[in-house]
Amino acid sequence: MNNLRYFRDLCNAKRAELSSLMNVTAYTYQGYEQGRILLPPEIVILISKIYGIIPDEIFDEPSNIPESTIQRLKKLSGLTKSQRHRCFVTNLTGKEQDKLSYTQIGKIIASIKNDIANNTK
Repeated sequence: MNNLRYFRDLCNAKRAELSSLMNVTAYTYQGYEQGRILLPPEIVILISKIYGIIPDEIFDEPSNIPESTIQRLKKLSGLTKSQRHRCFVTNLTGKEQDKLSYTQIGKIIASIKNDIANNTK
């Protein structure tokens, strides 16, 4: 199982909010949360970037997740939807910006896939 629902609840985020940052449908994201759909490696890395966590924390036992990670994610729950979205985008891109286009997200995912391919050679 994974911690996607747990992290989303900590942040008070909606599936649609996260799925839009991943270029997947809310139904697909729900499948990831419920374990009905296997998380591809590039999506694991993308999610970890969005939340600003290490990829292993997605699959760790909740009791093993550092308190600092939990507190950082809880702080996001007090933000407005647009403020939280800006934080997610900033985590993902490393730059302060409000929005990402589907094309930009696609390029980020392609870059992650390329990095994975280069690291497995």
